[in-house]
Amino acid sequence: MFFRRRKKIQVNIKLLAGLDQKAGYDAEKGIQVEIRDKSRLKRLIKEVGLPRDQPIAFLVNGEKARPGDRLADGDEVFCFLPFAGG
Repeated sequence: MFFRRRKKIQVNIKLLAGLDQKAGYDAEKGIQVEIRDKSRLKRLIKEVGLPRDQPIAFLVNGEKARPGDRLADGDEVFCFLPFAGG
């Protein structure tokens, strides 16, 4: 029996609003990550090592995203700590 390996895709992550203080993070380039095709955002979060004890908001290609959403090749993921003010 043959099992197909899922192809790999490239996703770029940009950290904002406090998350960009991660050691070694380059704000201009972001973080290029190679993951399996159709992986969910939560897998990417784990791969990058974002803090689990903070509420993080996500945008994928400019649209609000949830951890269960699937990613595609070339997606740009923005991660930031939500804030309020007035």
